[in-house]
Amino acid sequence: QLAWHGNKQGRWQVGKQTEFEIIYDGKPREYKVLIPAGGTQIDKLRITGINLPGRVILYSLNARYPHKEELIFGK
Repeated sequence: QLAWHGNKQGRWQVGKQTEFEIIYDGKPREYKVLIPAGGTQIDKLRITGINLPGRVILYSLNARYPHKEELIFGK
């Protein structure tokens, strides 16, 4: 699950839509999560619930506003 810290709440937040399963196979993977609206700035991200030995390396991060269809259907 992805947790974030932003300027609206001033504390770590999580949401049902930020849950995802990490595939441990040593290959680069792309994961997409929807962080709900709130505030104007996210200053920290944290992946929670990792119970296996290893590392997660973040190579890039892309942020965008979701399309209406993604919000309605949870894509």
